[in-house]
Amino acid sequence: MSRPIITLNGLKIVIMLGMLVIILTGIRFAADIIVPFVLALFIAVVLNPVVQLMVRWRVPRVLGISLLIGVIILAAVLLLATLGTSLNELTRTLPQYRSSLAVPIYNLEPWLQRFGISVARMS
Repeated sequence: MSRPIITLNGLKIVIMLGMLVIILTGIRFAADIIVPFVLALFIAVVLNPVVQLMVRWRVPRVLGISLLIGVIILAAVLLLATLGTSLNELTRTLPQYRSSLAVPIYNLEPWLQRFGISVARMS
């Protein structure tokens, strides 16, 4: 007697792979909703030992969580302020970088043209 082409185990594997594709597609379409929840869960898991330590020091749990959230927000504001300052400094000094980089590139222009790379001169 010959073996059937489609076995029960093979059919189970195909159905499971199909369900996996459907689930992953659903997660991809729901990413805008799922990502904030996953991020919140990550932050909660990472900061839970700090909260537990503050509770052992007899700091009320709500106050400890509020302090941690305040510290996170303060760190984010300081990081953004530093980043903004650095970007402003970069935009201020960018013309100097551009002029200092243009001369070596223009000196390489004949060599680059041998490889088919054209260098456009900007005024």
